[in-house]
Amino acid sequence: MEQEMLSPQQQVLAGMAVRDHHIHAFFPITFLDNGKDARAETSLETLKEKVLDLSVAQLSDRLGWSPDDAKALQEPAWELVMAKDNAAPDFYPHVQQILGRKGEASRLCRAFVLKTPLLRRMKGENNRPQDRLLCTPFRQAAIRRCGVASLDTCIDGARLFAFRTGIAILDIWWHYETDGPLQASAVLEGNYFLSHDNYTENDRVEIERHELSPNLLRSIAQALLPEMEAKPLILHPGRRILYSVVKLDQPTDKSTIRLLALRLGHRQTTDYQPSQEAQGELLQPFPYLCHCSALEGGASVIFDADLTSDYVEHFSKGTSLHIYVPLLVASLHNHFWLLNQTEWIPAHRCKAGSRGESEDLEKIYEQTIEFRRYFHLPMVSHISLHNAFYRHSQETFHIHERLQYVEHTTRDVAELVKTRRTQWLARVSGAIGGFLLTHELLEALSSWAVPDTRVWAVEIRNASPERLEQLVSLVEHWDIGIFCGSILGALLGLWISWHFGTRIKEG
Repeated sequence: MEQEMLSPQQQVLAGMAVRDHHIHAFFPITFLDNGKDARAETSLETLKEKVLDLSVAQLSDRLGWSPDDAKALQEPAWELVMAKDNAAPDFYPHVQQILGRKGEASRLCRAFVLKTPLLRRMKGENNRPQDRLLCTPFRQAAIRRCGVASLDTCIDGARLFAFRTGIAILDIWWHYETDGPLQASAVLEGNYFLSHDNYTENDRVEIERHELSPNLLRSIAQALLPEMEAKPLILHPGRRILYSVVKLDQPTDKSTIRLLALRLGHRQTTDYQPSQEAQGELLQPFPYLCHCSALEGGASVIFDADLTSDYVEHFSKGTSLHIYVPLLVASLHNHFWLLNQTEWIPAHRCKAGSRGESEDLEKIYEQTIEFRRYFHLPMVSHISLHNAFYRHSQETFHIHERLQYVEHTTRDVAELVKTRRTQWLARVSGAIGGFLLTHELLEALSSWAVPDTRVWAVEIRNASPERLEQLVSLVEHWDIGIFCGSILGALLGLWISWHFGTRIKEG
């Protein structure tokens, strides 16, 4: 591509080489009905058994790919992350627990890592393992922007975080390869293509090699999930969340690294021009490191100012993989759990004021308390930078405000249900009180309208047949009158309680 065809910002990105990078795609799954299962811990253990039972042979059949070693077909595809293998000493113990980093000791989260190299290696020539490179083709507009027709994509690994709240998050990460230096603009185009499902088959260059499309990426993610008997684990078909870790080949100025972080975090190409208001989504602890948090995911861009820093050298495969990605997963878990809880609020599940609605409110209240107790954490690490990154992602997803919204709304709805039930009880009490009061009054009147039982024997002994018939008729009709009068008193009591309750409410 001719350089004069590029805009000034596109020329800057076209000349910005990427030394190392990883792209993480997060796929949310709900394996419980909004986390409302009374035996959430049991369901988490069931999911653990299903994940560990998934073999390489089953995964190979689902994907149609063969491993580089046929002996590995009977091995399990996943293994449980144990504390000795992947413990982050910088995290507080309670954070290690909610990220599944205490192995069997954790009951809040189970973390798994993909054991098989099936996604990244294949049997090549002379039966030697080689990288499984999938081709990511670009559309014509993307080729004009970055000057590259396609990228070779290698999937490096996958992890699965399953929480007892019923939320599971699948993390698949990969890197791009190309002939010559990899430019930052090409990374932007690759992320944009793989995170959107709105591409067309006719608007791209024909590639003969096996292509990695957004649909295939989602199919790979679906194949990594176990089959559940009660409820299948289905991925959301929409856009996916990406977190990009990019290490530049050479130092750059502050504005450029911040612009690149914004575009990576929002999965944007060079066609998008972020405004100054978007700068608040950035966290730059060092001149050579910039984080971006967004609803679309996030990004971390870093470069080595003096080419001697071990922190920068191991950032992509060390610090970001074991520190920043788990912290982002913790925030994403909060985000998706709150989405599930928020969906309950406008849903008309039960009759207003019914017992079922009260039981739903009790469940929501208990789950919110449990969530705040175990998963809503103000501090996560001994390191200030890690706490700053965690707070930044929490603020991006508005976790604190949304949790308050759920709590306040649940409390208000509970008060409304309580008021409705109280009004119903008051009206029933008014009807019963009116019935009993009228009945007692009519019984008192019967003392002079109906012959006294103490002289009833004398009355009927000396009464004529006509008089006796009148007395019997009077007693029978009076009982019916007492009953009908009591019914009218009940209706009057119901009307009085309804009328005064409405007047008090209006007042």
